[in-house]
Amino acid sequence: MLLDTFQILASAPVEAGGDEGAVGEILRKFHVSWPSFIAQWVNFIIICLLLKKFAYAPVLEILDKRRNRIAEGEAKMEEIQKKLDESEQEKAALLEKANDVTARMISEARVDCDGPR
Repeated sequence: MLLDTFQILASAPVEAGGDEGAVGEILRKFHVSWPSFIAQWVNFIIICLLLKKFAYAPVLEILDKRRNRIAEGEAKMEEIQKKLDESEQEKAALLEKANDVTARMISEARVDCDGPR
């Protein structure tokens, strides 16, 4: 929309007599001073570069460090989960073995009790 307006204004015919036409009239009406306009653009670019170096870059660095810490934490969590699963399996195997030994001892005790009197 705005680009179309500028294209229409730029294609406006220049009036004879040295007048700049509709574009010149608009620039005069809004008091556009080209040296001031260019200086503002230069200042804007300088501000953008300074913000990028002193504000945006440190924030990105902090975010990268945080992202790395989170990734390390997730890796540790997966490792701990894996160790927990292994210990659960070992615990289940030990309990099963203990139950087998207990059942065998009970059956031996019954055999000894039922034996000769």
